[in-house]
Amino acid sequence: MRNDFRSFNSMPGMPAFKPRRSLAELVIIMSIVGTLGFFVIAILMHGCIDQRPGAESQARQWGRDMGLNVTNVSCANRDTDNDGYVSCTVATKNDKGDVQLHPIECAAKLTWNDGCRAPKFRVGNGR
Repeated sequence: MRNDFRSFNSMPGMPAFKPRRSLAELVIIMSIVGTLGFFVIAILMHGCIDQRPGAESQARQWGRDMGLNVTNVSCANRDTDNDGYVSCTVATKNDKGDVQLHPIECAAKLTWNDGCRAPKFRVGNGR
């Protein structure tokens, strides 16, 4: 029996020799796997990213810009209608000490939107 690699792999009980993949094939396979993995992680993480801190900061800025005495801000964690804004409520006090609530929508993370706006007018049950 010859003492080279091919004869070693053709011995009884040994697995057959399989050629290695070329570098180009490995790069293509890794690119496909990496791209698919990125999209899977992005889809899974989209619902996990907390939208509140950025939106609440923008809501406080909105109140300051409007000249209001902001006492509290509360924003939703997720953009449920996928318009790039989350619902927020800004609590303010006037000179008499009365509390007023202002419903607004502020830009969520991972969007090109910035700032706050009045909520969209909805008709019916929202379906």
